[in-house]
Amino acid sequence: MTCASCDREFNKDELIQENSENIDEHLSEIKEEVLKDVQDELRKSLKKAFSGSKNIRIK
Repeated sequence: MTCASCDREFNKDELIQENSENIDEHLSEIKEEVLKDVQDELRKSLKKAFSGSKNIRIK
């Protein structure tokens, strides 16, 4: 790959090494979003499953 601004050529390993901070940061952001989405879906699913029960309440 060639950089558009400086015309420097990178192979795949160099590109990953140069962008490792950005990759790690985006990966952690995506993990947080996925975790939140899974928690919300699980909560909705449990509320729906136990909606008719008087003895079980989910907050």
